[in-house]
Amino acid sequence: PKIAHDHASNDFIDVIERCWEGDPGRRIGLPEIKNILYDLNPDRRISLTDRMLKMMNKYTNQLEVLVEERTLQLADEKDRADQLLYSMLPRAVAEKLKVGEHVPAEAFEKASIYFSDIVGFTDMCRASTPFQVVDF
Repeated sequence: PKIAHDHASNDFIDVIERCWEGDPGRRIGLPEIKNILYDLNPDRRISLTDRMLKMMNKYTNQLEVLVEERTLQLADEKDRADQLLYSMLPRAVAEKLKVGEHVPAEAFEKASIYFSDIVGFTDMCRASTPFQVVDF
């Protein structure tokens, strides 16, 4: 397996790769691993286990921050989607549809329908991609 170099120091990755060596005769033994890890631990007052726990705690905190950021992004996108929905449908109808409720059809005796066109818009749309029309 490959290990991304941003997940561990090159020295630790080297030890791991030497432990995974395909030829058993070329693999490093436990005493050599212990010596290498001892040398890689500059602050010998902190055990390797404690050091790894500190690294895992730091990684956990980074993940929590990332999850919080993504959650805020998701909430923003949900708000934008809701605003778009509310601009197309009455809020009461939109809310019912969002929770999966049936919205009965309504009848009106009189209604007005307004059709509008922007001069040249159809020709512009015909000559453009959908993304160009939206960005216009």
